[in-house]
Amino acid sequence: MLLPDADQCRVHRRAGGRAASTEVRHRAEVRPPARGRTDGPRAARLAQRRTGRARKVGICLPRPGRRGRAQGRPVGGRLGHTAAVPTRRTILLGGAGAAAALVGIGVGVEKDVLPGRTFAYTHLGLNGEDGVIPDVEPGPVLEDSFTSAARGGIDVGWSLILPPGTDASTRLPVVVALHWLGADHATLTGPSLGLDRFLAQYVEDDGVPFAIAAPDGGRGYWHPHDGDDGGAMVTEELLPQLDGRGYDTRRVAYLGWSMGGYGALRLAGLRGPDATAGVVAASPALWRDADEASRDGFDDADEYRTYSIVDDQQQLAGIPVRIDIGKGDPFWFEVEDYARGLYDESDQVHTDEPGGHTPGYWRRILPAQLQFLGGVI
Repeated sequence: MLLPDADQCRVHRRAGGRAASTEVRHRAEVRPPARGRTDGPRAARLAQRRTGRARKVGICLPRPGRRGRAQGRPVGGRLGHTAAVPTRRTILLGGAGAAAALVGIGVGVEKDVLPGRTFAYTHLGLNGEDGVIPDVEPGPVLEDSFTSAARGGIDVGWSLILPPGTDASTRLPVVVALHWLGADHATLTGPSLGLDRFLAQYVEDDGVPFAIAAPDGGRGYWHPHDGDDGGAMVTEELLPQLDGRGYDTRRVAYLGWSMGGYGALRLAGLRGPDATAGVVAASPALWRDADEASRDGFDDADEYRTYSIVDDQQQLAGIPVRIDIGKGDPFWFEVEDYARGLYDESDQVHTDEPGGHTPGYWRRILPAQLQFLGGVI
């Protein structure tokens, strides 16, 4: 049986040496007799001492997080500490008993009755296959920058991602793409996502062509934060830049991932149906509790209450909305609650198929998201 790491498992003891915690299930392991003499009084005394020094070995079980979730750090999120979970090697070395327990854990996770949902989905292989970037020739990707007053006077880079067969003079509808925490505009066309290739494949499959404008939003969750307002940069600076190049920005759509998913929903609601053709949010970073919210985007409870959108679904009335969340995502509960609160006036699509808070899941759902945007732009 594999020994748990010391920093993964703790055994709390009461007086008398009895284990008080259920975090680790133990058994005694008796060492074999020493080499040499194996009989007589001395051997009996040695055997008794070794039995009394029996080691403890066991399998770590995940500690429950809030609302039955294990807590951890997803891409672009801050959810606290990481709970200990069995590794694949631990489970395999555990033999038939561990395998039987594993089946039970899988059933419990599917029914949402066991803690450690996010880690269990990852370790049990329940998040599904990663999406694959299409092997196609992308269209032009135009790079530029401007000095942003909304973001404190810094230079902001951005990309204009175009379908094959078009160029800067081609007038196309516009989708604004908002990146996740720790990414930037260049990340979206890199190996993590390949947005330019997905757009090319979508148009090759007879999709309605559109341009995608992707700006750098920093780490402030696309709202005013520490003198940096990525949301105002989009609406007050990026859209006028596009308008000056001949693009019609009176009614645009939004696409975002994690932090950017939150930002896309927020900006769509602020601009309303007259200025928003539609919004797609992949794994939006939403928190019901101010204490759990990312400190990258929310310094304190007051800032959270000011810019949280979890109870503002009415602002999306009349706007086509698509929200995708993986069942193994740490934000799954909050996003499910949010999606249930959308008003009937919205043209809604909501999926919760297997997936984690990862670019692999985002690549898998991206073709359907582009189809949705092409239908509303």
